[in-house]
Amino acid sequence: MSTPARKEGAKRGSKRNARSTSVATNGSTDLLVESLCTHTSPIKRARVQEEYELGDLNNRLVDCINIVKRLENDKSQLEIKIQGIENKISRSEAGFNEKTSQLDDLKSKAEIGKQLQRTDKLQASRQGIDNMYRSQLNEANVAVKHARENSAKATEKAARLKIRLPELSANIHFVSLEIASVITDDLSNQQDLNASHRS
Repeated sequence: MSTPARKEGAKRGSKRNARSTSVATNGSTDLLVESLCTHTSPIKRARVQEEYELGDLNNRLVDCINIVKRLENDKSQLEIKIQGIENKISRSEAGFNEKTSQLDDLKSKAEIGKQLQRTDKLQASRQGIDNMYRSQLNEANVAVKHARENSAKATEKAARLKIRLPELSANIHFVSLEIASVITDDLSNQQDLNASHRS
């Protein structure tokens, strides 16, 4: 059984309140147990001791649950970041395809420009047209290069984040096992203690 102060702290879900409540309750319970040791019957003392230990176990359980919740929240945040990176990769790939299409179009225009160079009518403007298309080709090549670099960086970052997901899941599983082990051991010890008091 737990005191009303402990129940209220658990409902709030605040780790700080739970700890402060635990400290205050443990202190008052210690005084109560000490007082009862000299003024009450063994059964009464055993019952108070049982309430004290169950309250302490409840506080430990609340702390463990808060740890698991925090890890779950970290995992969710990590998944959101990965999703954002994957979206950036998709946009980078779309930009890359667009730049590639523009590059093909510019190459086609450059070929047309080369054909126009053979005519006497466009002889005077041949060099200007050629320079214009070459400049546009260079800009397109630079843009494609940047798009590839950004896509590669985003892919690498997403891969690193995905590698961390199993580690985070393993940590959550390990904490859950630790919680189960602590609860099992405490309950077993409590049952043994209760059995010894009854006998």
